[in-house]
Amino acid sequence: MALVCALKHPGFYKAVSAFSPIVNPAAVPWGEKAFGRYLGPDRDRWLEWDACALIRTAPERLPILIDQGDRDGFLEAQLKRRRWSPRRRRSDTR
Repeated sequence: MALVCALKHPGFYKAVSAFSPIVNPAAVPWGEKAFGRYLGPDRDRWLEWDACALIRTAPERLPILIDQGDRDGFLEAQLKRRRWSPRRRRSDTR
């Protein structure tokens, strides 16, 4: 949630860190279950709360630290750390 808060409020934070976040909840079973119940069936609405979606259009680049152990049993199926990339933004040309 720290990533989402920082990305949704540009200019408010100097940096952000997160410990074992689900970075792409709109595309994993935990997130689909939670978002479906809290936000309804509209998957476009889910993206408003998905850090991987928000980083693509973020107006600023904050220092971001994500701390995630490589032995976490949920790493591949739920946390999807490899999907996170601050460099993957729509406005980037590289």
